[in-house]
Amino acid sequence: MLEDMSRKVILYGLLAALVIAYAALIHSPLRFAGDSPVYLCDAIDIATGKGFHDDHLPPGYPRVLAALELVGLRSNVGIVGLNLVSMCVGLACIAVVLRREMDLSARETGVICLLSSLSWMWVQLATFPLTEMLYFAISSLVLALLSQARNRTAQQFAACFAAATVLAVAGFSVRTIGAALLVALAFAVLETARMRSLMGRRWAIGLFVVGVLAASCFGYTQRDRIASRWYAGALGYLSQGHPLNTTEEIVFWRIAEVGELTQNISATAFFPTSATLPMDSISPSVLVTLQLRATRFVFGAAAAVLILAGFWARRRRFSPVDAYLLGYFGILFLWPYDDPRFFAPVLPLLFALGWIGLRSFPIEARNLRRLAIAYSIVFCVFGTVAMSDSLYVTYFDRLEPWRRSEERRVGKECRSRW
Repeated sequence: MLEDMSRKVILYGLLAALVIAYAALIHSPLRFAGDSPVYLCDAIDIATGKGFHDDHLPPGYPRVLAALELVGLRSNVGIVGLNLVSMCVGLACIAVVLRREMDLSARETGVICLLSSLSWMWVQLATFPLTEMLYFAISSLVLALLSQARNRTAQQFAACFAAATVLAVAGFSVRTIGAALLVALAFAVLETARMRSLMGRRWAIGLFVVGVLAASCFGYTQRDRIASRWYAGALGYLSQGHPLNTTEEIVFWRIAEVGELTQNISATAFFPTSATLPMDSISPSVLVTLQLRATRFVFGAAAAVLILAGFWARRRRFSPVDAYLLGYFGILFLWPYDDPRFFAPVLPLLFALGWIGLRSFPIEARNLRRLAIAYSIVFCVFGTVAMSDSLYVTYFDRLEPWRRSEERRVGKECRSRW
């Protein structure tokens, strides 16, 4: 009894500290990486009436940023606030999914949400003008609606399904990988009582697989109409040369990305900020970076095994959530670029599958609990360090994001105008 109470006190204490820390990031200067400057430029064009002319990125997120400007939130606070609100909405919705669809307890769900919030990737994304957190909120809401629609009356299902469809389209406009939400919608239809009365579960799953393959072929042939010109061109390798060589490389990238999230340390966290001359000895930061780049494959491979074990353990309870994840992974395994933030919107689901997979192994309950506690403690320590670093930049080193060479070179005009 006392042990359970102490665990609850610790968990609630960590949650309260985390809420305060994230709230303190509201005054953070914007950080920039990848497409961040382009999103700001697109948002400015939309807000000033020039329209959306980007042939690279989907239009959803720039339109949301333009809406922030129209309501007077054209500031760092507006963008960071949007990320934080999206994170809260997404966690609330994904908690419903974890409880209803994956049969996790309230404590297990709370720990998974806590670990996700202390991920170094999520801590970073809170201060970046990027789409991951907004997409996480939308996709989680879609999955929660589909979960609520299951085993409801025809009218209730129709209402939930219609709302989920609208949100799925919105998710697709924010991130092209939101096409995976359409896979979840399709499977939700096959799970209705009406469809179950017409065909058995095996026939439904068979029809679902055939439909996904047909839709994938159609999407690839019509990619110029569905996705932006740049996204469609990025898949050109599938029809050129030796696509399997590229696919093999992509698999290693995905394993490394999952490994970085699992170990909760970025492979570039200790990357040297200054060049090392050939005659200089190798700096400690270079050695640590090389070590992290190697260990991420070990962590990634272990996480992949647990995730696959989780899928296998749930094979008889395949649901729209599983369909969504398979669609999401399928798209990522075709995408010829690497970045650990690709997995940020599905991180709680990866934790859930990994935990389910770990429980499926013949491990004594006491040892399993000790292993989970030890990993969670280490993960939270690393996450606390990442949050402390972000808070330090927010209040004591606000010029740090501007000193990076990439930010001085890319999108300077758009950042200054924003």
